[in-house]
Amino acid sequence: MNESVLILAHRRPEQLMRCIAAIREAGVSKIYASVDGPTAFNDLGNEEVKRIFLALGPDLVDHQFLPENLGCKAGVEAGIDWFFGKVDQGIIIEEDVLISPAGLKFLADNLRVWKKTNEVFMIGAHLPTGTWRTAYEPIASTLGTIWGWATWSNRWKTHRSGFPKLDKAQKRSLIRNTFSNTLVAKSLSSAIDLIDNGKLDTWDFQW
Repeated sequence: MNESVLILAHRRPEQLMRCIAAIREAGVSKIYASVDGPTAFNDLGNEEVKRIFLALGPDLVDHQFLPENLGCKAGVEAGIDWFFGKVDQGIIIEEDVLISPAGLKFLADNLRVWKKTNEVFMIGAHLPTGTWRTAYEPIASTLGTIWGWATWSNRWKTHRSGFPKLDKAQKRSLIRNTFSNTLVAKSLSSAIDLIDNGKLDTWDFQW
């Protein structure tokens, strides 16, 4: 499979090994790796994660190792920014996500199908447990899942240049116009407020 895959990692080497094995089983020929920096204490897991990527060699893995720990918001954003400075589209997986070859193929196929449809911002391959009566075709949704997902560089850059610059009222208006007066809208608004106030360190609610 020729699609580019970014692995976001920090300090879970056992899960990372399983993640890499699943990706290679699907025939992925190029992996990009962004590893957040170590935390203040002796982070042996972080060093092991770096060694795993280095052992795979430069032909398989292109990497960036962040010198400082930026956390769940800035660290992830730095990794995705770096990735889309190198490729136009790609699949993004965190180190503890185990994705099937079918899931990777689904993401790669739909990146091609929806590439020119700018209203589509992401493809998600995560299926919660339970019974799903659906074929291979994608389901349209205003909510995305970030456990094995894909997007395009222009969509990511639109997000990075737009949403963070909105003020509180504009963000609330955007959420309300998208999700109406629902529990989803209230939950998202609360999460964004916590992020903007520095009380929640994450990137995904914004995306």
